[in-house]
Amino acid sequence: MPGSWEPANSIPMQHRAVHLVHLKIGKYLYWADGSPSTTPTALYDPSETNQQPIYQTGQNLNLHCCGHCALPDGRILTAGGEFASNGKAPKFAAIFDSGSLPSNPWTRVADMHENRWYPTCTLLPSGKVAVFAGWVTINPVSTADTPEVYDPGADSWSLMTSATRVQEVYPFMFVMPDGRLFDAGPHRDTFFLDISTWTWGSTIDSILPHCADSSAVMFDAVAGKVLKAGGAPVANNPTGAATDMAVVFAGPSSPTWTQVGNMNLARRDHNMVVLPDGKVVALGGCALPTPQSPVMRAEVFDPATGQWTVDPVGVEMATPRWYHSTASLMDDGRVMTAGGNNAGVVCENAQYYLPAYLQGNPQRSQWVLNTVPQVMEYGVEYLISVLQVEGRHLKLAALTRLTTVTHGFDQDQRYVPLKFEMSGGQAKVTAPANAAVAPPGYYLLWVLDDLGVPCLRAAYVRVGI
Repeated sequence: MPGSWEPANSIPMQHRAVHLVHLKIGKYLYWADGSPSTTPTALYDPSETNQQPIYQTGQNLNLHCCGHCALPDGRILTAGGEFASNGKAPKFAAIFDSGSLPSNPWTRVADMHENRWYPTCTLLPSGKVAVFAGWVTINPVSTADTPEVYDPGADSWSLMTSATRVQEVYPFMFVMPDGRLFDAGPHRDTFFLDISTWTWGSTIDSILPHCADSSAVMFDAVAGKVLKAGGAPVANNPTGAATDMAVVFAGPSSPTWTQVGNMNLARRDHNMVVLPDGKVVALGGCALPTPQSPVMRAEVFDPATGQWTVDPVGVEMATPRWYHSTASLMDDGRVMTAGGNNAGVVCENAQYYLPAYLQGNPQRSQWVLNTVPQVMEYGVEYLISVLQVEGRHLKLAALTRLTTVTHGFDQDQRYVPLKFEMSGGQAKVTAPANAAVAPPGYYLLWVLDDLGVPCLRAAYVRVGI
């Protein structure tokens, strides 16, 4: 059964969501362009679509094309942003604290050492944040090649000079279950980074040619498996046409890439979202570097088969969403896609995608989480009360980390399958083993039945202390 879309452009937004952040309070923070002095950031509440207050960053913060990730306490760290009048990217960083609402939640924090535009922020198992790459200047091109680490407790940055290496902007950085980091692209060459010594390992060939505007997602954090797909190969492809190729990295226990089934529709500038059942949906994008060739149908990757299933022609999104679009898994199992450029028209709206597991499942409303821990400590077993459905059985549980997405890459997204069994009418769930499997912070907790149907609404839980 295919997915479907809710009514066209049913969600008006204050501006296009170039950056989209799923907050621990269940609301979404989003923003687009700023000015030299401020960036208007809006707050979207899915339960109150007409109430979207704007909070100005002020403090000379233009956060367009910055990097961002969630800190362990749910605050959002941003790093870098739009070029200044001197032709250089900024060094500034800022924190959004939803606990300060309704007062202005933005605070400027210590500046980085490097100027960065298009950087990636990666939360480390320690709760600190590593920031990678980014442009310093664009004419001539110069890049920030030395990563640096932010300590939120000390409000300070440390340069990791031993890890200096040229990376693509917005690199696909992932925390692996053995504690190392992994640079999965967009370059064809990929690398482990040992953060105990801050040294890079040898090259691992990802098979997929260097693809600008591709996307990647960790769909199994216990094994460290990563899916990378699409994009526009740079070498020998002057037209910039998208590829349909997809590859999977097997993780540190078997550190090789394998080509899997091709996507049905070649796409670039798309988003990929991991679903509660561990499958991955690709949304939006275009086949050529123009808005005249948008990809309007979604398709889903099944890790069990290595194949993609595309929605039929009759199931299409209402508005093309390619460059500057975003997408996020919602706590009810839907996927919100927003923003994008469309022939120069600003897309100040969003639309909901309903995956196949939401189709034709009237009993889903009976799967309700009753008693859930607010905090899950690593390795601890928890009993969760779930209303039962006669003739159906709960089969698995998983965590999905909250979204911080921009430019086709979610800098926080990961899927963490959990040890799960039923015991006396309750779900017995074991929290992730350690902070390398699930870096500390806020996640959605899901339980799913034997048909792969998720609970009516996931629970927000904080993992780690």
